[in-house]
Amino acid sequence: MAAMDNLQTSLYQTHLELGARLTPFGGWAMPVQYSGIISEVKAVRTAAGLFDVSHMGRLDISGELAAAFLDRVLTGAASTLRTGRARYCLICNESGGVIDDTIFYRLAADRFLLIPNAGNRMAVVAWFQRWVAAEFAGGVDLRDDTTETALLALQGPQAAALLDGLGALTDGQPPSTLRPFAAAEGVLRAGAESVEVFIGRTGYTGEDGFELAMAAAAAPGVFKALLAAGALPCGLGARDALRLEAGLPLHGHEIDPETTPMEAGLERFVRADGDYIGRVVLARQRDEGVTRRLAGLKLPGRSAPRAGYAIRQQGREVGRITSGSYSPTLDSSIAMGYLLPDCAAPGAVLEVDIRGRSAAAEVTSLPFYSRSRGGNPPTAQSAPEPDWDGVSTDTVTRLRNIHSQQGAAAAAITAEARAVIAMGDAKYALEAAEMYESEIAGKPVPPILANFPRSQEAEALFLQRKAEALALQKEAAALRRVADHYRAMALLAGKGGDDDDQAPGGGVALPGSPPKPIPGG
Repeated sequence: MAAMDNLQTSLYQTHLELGARLTPFGGWAMPVQYSGIISEVKAVRTAAGLFDVSHMGRLDISGELAAAFLDRVLTGAASTLRTGRARYCLICNESGGVIDDTIFYRLAADRFLLIPNAGNRMAVVAWFQRWVAAEFAGGVDLRDDTTETALLALQGPQAAALLDGLGALTDGQPPSTLRPFAAAEGVLRAGAESVEVFIGRTGYTGEDGFELAMAAAAAPGVFKALLAAGALPCGLGARDALRLEAGLPLHGHEIDPETTPMEAGLERFVRADGDYIGRVVLARQRDEGVTRRLAGLKLPGRSAPRAGYAIRQQGREVGRITSGSYSPTLDSSIAMGYLLPDCAAPGAVLEVDIRGRSAAAEVTSLPFYSRSRGGNPPTAQSAPEPDWDGVSTDTVTRLRNIHSQQGAAAAAITAEARAVIAMGDAKYALEAAEMYESEIAGKPVPPILANFPRSQEAEALFLQRKAEALALQKEAAALRRVADHYRAMALLAGKGGDDDDQAPGGGVALPGSPPKPIPGG
């Protein structure tokens, strides 16, 4: 049970009734899981999962100087954002370090909603108050609505249909008509009640989804209505696995006050112009480069590296893990970590020290997982080439032909199929290597390996099979990278929305709260 001095959301009793296991997080008592992390991740990837994210902050910022103030304290421009739209960006200190990452909505010409992370809410409020007093006194009103409101996240491919079945926007349109990173007011049915909600189409899972803000007292009814409609309750354990699969940063891990957006690969969300805090340092890093870079790592099996584990290249430490987990969706271990720039290229094979054991890990581009979205693929003539490193010449020729004749989607399917075959061959090679290793050590051979051919040259064959397995794993990773490239070409071209409104990897768990005072709040 979470400690009694942690804050409780208005869904605390609901979580207990549903059998959730609670844990302290960011100063709140929050559910870490209900039915189990693997089943909850699967629900979000294949159907719809429902999260209580009321621990996230909700700051109402208004006044005639509100836009100018946000232009000063955020790396993303507020003055150019259209009403009813949202933008992901960073709150940086004078050294360019990340105080927090956030999404903010423009609710009106002189009013905004900003969502800080739970553990950073008070620090963000204090930072904002400092700059209001110093440069914008009398022109900005800052109100913290976090404890008076609740925030739910409905995520997954069935989220839109499920939400459409429970209500509509105030203009009569179904919630599914909202574009990514847009928001509007609406009304949802919760039993016999009609509840006013603020609906934002954002998320922190890599899937389509919505965040719903409402009066705190109304949240239990809406939560139960969404469960009755078919959503599965999900906890923070699944949320962390999902965000890691989607390559999304977590403050305190990938980003912190000592880490800049440029190091974290978030330069897309940093303006090149404007007099915002941290601009001088970030502009220099943009021009001169950085001394470390955030990268993704893939490892076979379920023995995932944890934050702080060393990353090495031929015995030399070249980085540290920031987040790691078993990926239920990919059935492999994945991690993010900071590397020296010359070691961060996709396809590089490094070693991770996992509790004294060296495990091979391949550098991969982020995200690890991306969902399919509709859209027209670019033409073969205009599309960029994939990164072919690690792919055989024959396979490159075949995939190029399929792309030009049948399109990017067909090329993606073929590349993914070949990756699956390569991983199967790698598994066979590893099992053979295990048999030879057992023979070397004089151990009994496991029954499953009894039919493998035996040899007096066990040590040489062990090394050969091990090398074959690593080569096949690298080929599979390269093919999956190519498949991701073609899939993105085929399915993301028509994603909609402004490019600079999109969060890294497709979204961050920062929904809206009402553009007017919440009823009952």
